[in-house]
Amino acid sequence: MEYRVLALKYRPGGFEEIVGQQAVTSVLAGAVDQGRLAQAYLFSGPRGCGKTTTARILAKALNCERGPTSQPCGECASCKAVAAGNSLAVIEIDAASSGGVDDIRGVRAEAALGSMGGRYKVYILDEAHQISAHGANALLKTLEEPPPNTVFVLATTEPHKILPTIHSRCQRFAFRLLGADEIAGRLGTICERENVAVPAESLQAIARRADGSMRDGITLLDQALAASDGALDLDAVTGILGLTRHDHYFALDEAWQAEDAAAALRALDTVLGTGLGAREFALGLVRHFRDLLFLRLDPGLLAGEMGADDHARCAELAAGWQVEDLLHLTRLVGERADQIRYASQPRVLLETLVVEIARFERRVVLAELLGRLRALDGAGAGSGGAGPSTQGDDDPPTRSRPGPSARAASA
Repeated sequence: MEYRVLALKYRPGGFEEIVGQQAVTSVLAGAVDQGRLAQAYLFSGPRGCGKTTTARILAKALNCERGPTSQPCGECASCKAVAAGNSLAVIEIDAASSGGVDDIRGVRAEAALGSMGGRYKVYILDEAHQISAHGANALLKTLEEPPPNTVFVLATTEPHKILPTIHSRCQRFAFRLLGADEIAGRLGTICERENVAVPAESLQAIARRADGSMRDGITLLDQALAASDGALDLDAVTGILGLTRHDHYFALDEAWQAEDAAAALRALDTVLGTGLGAREFALGLVRHFRDLLFLRLDPGLLAGEMGADDHARCAELAAGWQVEDLLHLTRLVGERADQIRYASQPRVLLETLVVEIARFERRVVLAELLGRLRALDGAGAGSGGAGPSTQGDDDPPTRSRPGPSARAASA
């Protein structure tokens, strides 16, 4: 039997199976049950979050032989045809390649014929922002007054590129990125159905790499299962998919907090020696500093996003930074990661970044500075010597890093 990729095999068949988009699916389900259908819908959101799948389920719900119903049976000829992608009542158009004015005029002419394979004819225009300006104008009248029992669904990742006149003729639904826990939960369900045992920490690692896209998460799981020999622990997942792990950064964190640039470079060389690319490492470093920032604000955060050992170690390392420092470093690393991503020599830029962090001049927070001044004042008053410090509370804080001359003297 021919193998079906997991993303297709486990594509949701009903509104209730769509993960994380309840704000959208509840409205659509109510519209189907109450017969309050709009003539056109605009689905916007990131890739892989369920826009096209939701449009197909809407078409299935409208044409189910037991409906229209928000809970299509999935067993009748109409439901099976929609699921298989060969229903005459559902026309999917890739606007990226068929969005010209002649293509849209063809859609208008075909829509006027009415439905031949079900109660409703549903047009799904994927990548709708790719419709040409003339094509969009040709579509306006049809969207405003479509033929009876005809519904248009426009799906796009870039709604700002669609004409305002089209926006005004559609009911708009914004699909959101999914959380790592939502993706990991769905991946766990798929693994159970496939009779595959995958540790929760491995699923979390895949879910984080998916970056909010359910489709990407399922595809990554499929890739990992295809390359594994049955054991899919965290080490196997990170090796197969080239993922970064928190422990890749622990030695670097220690070197940075010790302001030891040479040790940081040695730690970087060790990590890259495992085969991890400089670009992937830089992107993972952005998230690592984000995690440190969150844990510095509240050690109880992110407990569900990483294992207990990683959480405890990251919280310990985060305590060695000030919040202001982590804010600055997260922004800095994010900017450098964009440069590294497209650089011809990414490793050189990454090594420069590692040294830059090691040489980073940490801020002294005002409370700490005032405490030092009070200690000096108390010491001066007790000895009857020098008076209080002349530095005012509003003066800029001094650097915690010793200057070059002090370093030379200590050497």
